[in-house]
Amino acid sequence: MRNTLLIIDDSELDRAIFNEIFKKDYRVLRAATAAEGIDQVRKNVLTLAVVVLDICLQRGASGFAIMERIHKLEGCAHLPVILLTAEPEPSGSTRAWRWAPPTSWSSPWHP
Repeated sequence: MRNTLLIIDDSELDRAIFNEIFKKDYRVLRAATAAEGIDQVRKNVLTLAVVVLDICLQRGASGFAIMERIHKLEGCAHLPVILLTAEPEPSGSTRAWRWAPPTSWSSPWHP
């Protein structure tokens, strides 16, 4: 059963907020780094329903590169990834929509 949601975000507060929002409906896993996130995906591939991923992690890790690595893992080619950005300009949002339109969200919303 795919009942697990993985949050990959370097913000402890953001991870806690997403945990509170989704813990009633999902088993929530949290990762603060790209390496932790990839490791969680590998360990939980059979139960993962979705990954929530910050597109700009500390230490220069690109959420787009992480998403690409996730989708190359066995059994993960079609795993939904929700991309998050706090960029004030829509450039990150635009890139996300071009890269993977059906699975990308951005914040703040721009018309």
